Amino acid sequence: MSPQRNLSIDDIENLIYAFYKVTSIDFKSISRKKNIVLARWVSWVVISEYLGLSSVSIGNLHNRDHTTVLHGMRQ
Repeated sequence: MSPQRNLSIDDIENLIYAFYKVTSIDFKSISRKKNIVLARWVSWVVISEYLGLSSVSIGNLHNRDHTTVLHGMRQ
C-alpha cells in the first residue's frame, strides 16, 4: 500500500483545471461559461468535503460570497 498524500487546495484545483481543461485565470474570472462554472462548483464540493472548509472560507479564497458557494455546491 502506498503512503497517503495530503492534498492542498492548490493540488485539488490543479487537478480540476486539468480535468475540465480550464486555466486558473478562467477559474478565477467572473465567466459564466458552463465548463468553467462546473469546474468551480466541483472544486468547492471537493474542497469542502476533503479539507472540511466552510462555504465562507471557500468564498473568501475565490472572491465569492458564501451564498454563491452554497448555491454552487447544491447544483
